[in-house]
Amino acid sequence: MDYDYHADIAARRAKVLAKMEEQNRIRKLKEQEEAMRAKEQEENDRKAREQEGSDRKAREQGKSIRRAKYQESIRKANEQEEVIQKAKGQEKRIQQRYTPGNSASPVPSSESTLNPKMKRLSLEVVASPESRKRDRSISGERRKVRRHKHILLSSPEPDASSPELQPTSTMSAGQIKLSEPVEPSEPSIPLRPGKKPRLDGNERRTRASASAKASPNAQSPPPVEGQPPEWYTKIRDGPEIVLVRRRSANVLTALSRFKDAIKECEKPPRYSDPAPLFLTLRERLHNLEFLAVDKFILRAARLLDNRIGLPKIFNPKYSEGVVYPWDIRADAEQLHSRWVMQVFDTDLLRGIVQARQKGKQDKRNADSIDRNFPGRQFANFYGQGHLVNGQWWPTQLCTVRDGAHGAAQGGIYGEAGKGAYSIVLSGGNHYSDVDKGDTIWYSGTDSKDETPTENTRRMLETLETPPPLRQPVRVIRSWNLHKENPYRPQRGFRYDGLYDVQRSKALDGSKAIHTFYLVRRDHQDPIRYQGAEARPTAQEIREYDKLRLLERGTGSEIG
Repeated sequence: MDYDYHADIAARRAKVLAKMEEQNRIRKLKEQEEAMRAKEQEENDRKAREQEGSDRKAREQGKSIRRAKYQESIRKANEQEEVIQKAKGQEKRIQQRYTPGNSASPVPSSESTLNPKMKRLSLEVVASPESRKRDRSISGERRKVRRHKHILLSSPEPDASSPELQPTSTMSAGQIKLSEPVEPSEPSIPLRPGKKPRLDGNERRTRASASAKASPNAQSPPPVEGQPPEWYTKIRDGPEIVLVRRRSANVLTALSRFKDAIKECEKPPRYSDPAPLFLTLRERLHNLEFLAVDKFILRAARLLDNRIGLPKIFNPKYSEGVVYPWDIRADAEQLHSRWVMQVFDTDLLRGIVQARQKGKQDKRNADSIDRNFPGRQFANFYGQGHLVNGQWWPTQLCTVRDGAHGAAQGGIYGEAGKGAYSIVLSGGNHYSDVDKGDTIWYSGTDSKDETPTENTRRMLETLETPPPLRQPVRVIRSWNLHKENPYRPQRGFRYDGLYDVQRSKALDGSKAIHTFYLVRRDHQDPIRYQGAEARPTAQEIREYDKLRLLERGTGSEIG
C-alpha cells in the first residue's frame, strides 16, 4: 500500500484541531468556574457589606434614640429646676412681706391666715433636718451647701435686729436660729429608677478624691492570685493619671495599639491562618520592651490588669480560649515580670555600674551590679525559676543581674556540696565542646595539676548525685560560639532551657580536664534560634548595635 502524504497530513491536522478544541473547552470550563466563584465571592462581599451597613445604621439609630432620651430628661430636669427656683423666689418675697418692721400688712397670727399655696411653700422652708439631708443627696448639693455654710461662718455675725433674721409666726424656735439665716431646702429632682445624676467636671474630681481618701479599695477589686501587684492596685484615678494622659499621649497610643492587637486575636478568625494576627501582636510586644513607661502610665493603660492586659496572653485563665504562640506567651511573661518589679528602664545595661576603660580594645570586665537596682536577683537555685525560655541579655554580667547565672566571667556556676546551677557555652577556646542543640559535650576548665578546678568539681558533684535526686542545669549560649554553630545567638547571651548531666569522661588526666554529656529535658519549648520566634529579636539587635557603637566611641566594648 502506497503512503499517502496528504492523507497523513490531514489526519495529523485533524488530531491537532481536536486537541485544541478540547483544550479550549477545558479552558472555557475553568473560566466559567472562576467567573462563578468570583460572582459568588462578590455576592458574599456584597451581603457582608449590607450586613455591616445595617448593623452600623442600627447602632446609629440606637445612639440617636439614647441621645434624644437623654436630652429630653435634661430638658425636663431644667423645667423642674425653673419651677423650684420660682417657688423659692415667691416664698422669699412672702417672708419679706410678713416680716415685722416691713411696710406691708401686719404679721398673720397663725398659719390659718395663709392660703393653701402659701402653706405648702412655708412647709418646704421649715422642713425637718432629715428631709433636708435626704433632698441634698442630689449631685452637687452637698458641695453647694458646704460652700454656703463656709461663707456664712467666715463672715461677721449680722445684727439680730435685722429684718431677715426675725422668725415668722410660721416658724418655731427649734426650727430656726437667730444667729444664722434660714437655709431653704431644695426638693429633689425626680430621676429615672437606676439613673445616676450627672456631675460636672469639678464635682467628679471632688468626689473621686474624697472617695479615695475614705475608701482606698473602692475603685478596683482585690488582686487575683497575686496579679496585679499591690503597688499597681493602690494607684487611683487622680492628678497623676490626668497628667499622664496629657503628657504621655504617644506612649498611651502605643499601649492601646498593643491591646487592640490582643482584641483582634480574640475575634472570630477572618482568615484560615491566624499567623498574620500573631505576627502583628509579636511585633508590638517586642516594641514594648523599649517603650519608656512608668507605673502611672501602666495604670492609666491598665496593662497589668488580668483580663485586658499582659496576663491575658500568658495566663490561660484569662486568655478567652485563644491559644497564643509559645514564644509570645514567654515574652509577655518576661515583660510582665520586669514591670511588676517596677523596672521601667529600657537601657540594655540597666542596673550595671559602668567602669570606663582607657584602651579601646579592652572589654568591660570592671563593670559591677548596682546594689540598689530594684530588679536584682540571684542564681543560687535549681531549675528554671523566674526565667523564661529564650530570655536574652547583652552581656554575661546582665545574666548575673537577673539571676540566670552566678559568675560574671566563669562558665560554670554552683555551690560546694550542691553541684552546678548553670553553665555558659561560649566557645572560642581550646575546649572540645560539641553543641548539637538537644545534646552537648561540655568541657570543664583546665587545672594546674591533677586536681579538678572548683568549677569542674561542681559538675562532678552534680553527676555524683543519684539520678532520682539529680537536678538539671540551666544552659546559656553565648554569641562567642563558633559562627558555624546554628544555635549560636546573633548577639549577647540566651537562655535555652534545662539540661540533665548524664555522664562524663576524662580528656587529660594531667590537667584534670573532664567533658560532660548533657541532654535537654523533654516537654520544653524549642530552642529559639530561628524563625519569627528567634531571640534576640530585631529590636534587641538594633539596640545592641547602637550600644556597641556608643561603647566603641567611648573606649570600651560590651561583650
